Amino acid sequence: MTILLIILCSNIAIGQDKVDRIKNNIEISDAIYLDSLYMELYYEYKNDDPDLALSYAEKSLEFSSRFNNHRYISVAHYAIGSINLVKFNYNLAEDNFNQSLDIALKYNLNERVLIGYSNLGILNSKIGKYDLAIDFYLKALKYAERINDISTLAALYNNIGLIHYRLSDFEGALNNYLKCLELKKEHNISSGIFINYNNIGLCYNFLNDYNQAIESFQHVIENCDNCEDYLIIDSNYGLGKAYYELNRDEDALIYFNKANSMSKTINYTQTIVSSDLYLAKIYSRKNNFNAALNQLNNSTSIAIKFDLKPSLRENYLLYSNIYERLGNYRKALEYNNLFIDLESEIKSAELIQNLKESYIDFQKYQSDEIIAGKNIVIQRSNQFMIMLGIILLLLVIVLVFAYRSLTFRSRLNKKLDAMVKEKTKELIESNTQLVKSRSELDSFLYRTSHDIRGPIATLLGLTSLAKLEAKDSLMSTYLEKINVTADKLNEVISRLTNVSQINSQPLNVQDTDVFNTINEVVNELKEEDLNGVSFKLVGPPPSYIKTDKILLKIILENLLQNSFKFSDSKERNSFVKLDIQQNGNLELIVTDNGVGIESEYKDKIFELFFVASETERGSGIGLYQALLATQKLNGKIELIHNSKPTKFKLIFPEINKGNQSENDIKVLVTN
Repeated sequence: MTILLIILCSNIAIGQDKVDRIKNNIEISDAIYLDSLYMELYYEYKNDDPDLALSYAEKSLEFSSRFNNHRYISVAHYAIGSINLVKFNYNLAEDNFNQSLDIALKYNLNERVLIGYSNLGILNSKIGKYDLAIDFYLKALKYAERINDISTLAALYNNIGLIHYRLSDFEGALNNYLKCLELKKEHNISSGIFINYNNIGLCYNFLNDYNQAIESFQHVIENCDNCEDYLIIDSNYGLGKAYYELNRDEDALIYFNKANSMSKTINYTQTIVSSDLYLAKIYSRKNNFNAALNQLNNSTSIAIKFDLKPSLRENYLLYSNIYERLGNYRKALEYNNLFIDLESEIKSAELIQNLKESYIDFQKYQSDEIIAGKNIVIQRSNQFMIMLGIILLLLVIVLVFAYRSLTFRSRLNKKLDAMVKEKTKELIESNTQLVKSRSELDSFLYRTSHDIRGPIATLLGLTSLAKLEAKDSLMSTYLEKINVTADKLNEVISRLTNVSQINSQPLNVQDTDVFNTINEVVNELKEEDLNGVSFKLVGPPPSYIKTDKILLKIILENLLQNSFKFSDSKERNSFVKLDIQQNGNLELIVTDNGVGIESEYKDKIFELFFVASETERGSGIGLYQALLATQKLNGKIELIHNSKPTKFKLIFPEINKGNQSENDIKVLVTN
């Protein structure tokens, strides 16, 4: 015991009262107990003296490692990582959080696993790796649900909402913030509830629902009596933004100046940057460009110092706008390029795909949980049926108990029916949730695709401007290639948007003239380079059918464009033929003598982004669109011959149609 006290007094700079407290806690002569005592000291000093707290966490790690105390090893790594996170040592923080998580996973410390995933999510969110942050948060959600930690579950929904907010997906952010608020109200959790109201107000601001935003922020200011300063700062900032968007600049100036002044008092970096930016926007709107640039310079210097990329992106865009209005186009172009670089970095296609995959993995986890529950019910039902069979056999032998056994069986059947109905209800609810998730993913893809179009449009404009100034022919060639690439990317984004629309738009069934629809598609394709390929329509089409014309056009356009695009340059007489047959069903057969499709790719051609040709003339979206649209019309599409000639068949079930005689048919041929 004396040795332990000497160690503590010599290695820890604490007062006599702290030594006495530690002495009273040491009732077991075992040095392993020191790790928990060091952690107590860490928690006591982590806010007031981070460096001293870090030294205690390191000592806790030393003792817990010496005596193989897995829980405190995990806790100590977490504590060291937390201090490094506060000190902006992100690499060290990530290393310690990963070590803490690895130990927690290895020894099934579920509570520590939850904390590990949550902190890795916070870390990656801070450094702008939002796809990784979402992945860690979703993994944390699984553990929070598993151990029924409602407080952490609510906090995770708030953090996920924050990432959607930073990616400008404000509907997704609002949905997660509202889930967080609902959980807190349902379970009477007051901690952090005013933060939720502020976050919800920010989302309403970006969704242009400014009255709802003002209501949320005013709720915080009026009801939060002993709030920390940063909450009131956020509310004032949010009110300033709402009034700015309502063009009430004088009110906006009042609230932005309040937020700015309070932020500087407590060194609230993010709001200093943001409020300075909006003050610059107001001065710019008043054509006071000197004041605007002064505020903007203040905002930018702090954003660069702390690597606040989303804020820098907005600053660069405002710089570009101001210098363009001042006639300084070179500076405007310089800042616009900086804006585009950050926009691409924050909203890359890889990031979007990673976010989508993270959500799909989380939905798969939820589906697996449902299926596992069903299997347990089925297993129990099978066991019950075996027992019931034994009982029935005994009832045949013992006729005396016939009446009682029949009554018993009736009661059990009713109970089983009730169980089946209950599980059926759960499955319906689960399917509804999966459909909702699919809809949210489509919405996310659609909104993000539209967000990317802005930078592409800017890129096209800038290349056009640069081509006017470029005097070097080689530079003009490079700019033209950039322009072509941007056009191709814009086409891919348009096709992705069409995929989302096919999934989400309701059917609009009406009388559709089949021949005119085919003619419209072919005329639109003729505006492109058809590579000298001829087209012919064979067979009498029905004069009209009841279908969704837009979906029918999407199907025909993608199939015919595919045939034209992949023509064989070695063929002297390249052709595409559309054969219409009416055999109870309506059948359309597209035939061409193009390059064909390798047999090994036959089963993959309808997959999204799959391109069978090495010439890379396709985006891998067209046939996927055709498949989605056909399935939505309850039809069928298949490849019936893969080479010389290549044939695709479309089959639509028996539908209400008007027939056209052979004498009435119009022949449609184009070269």
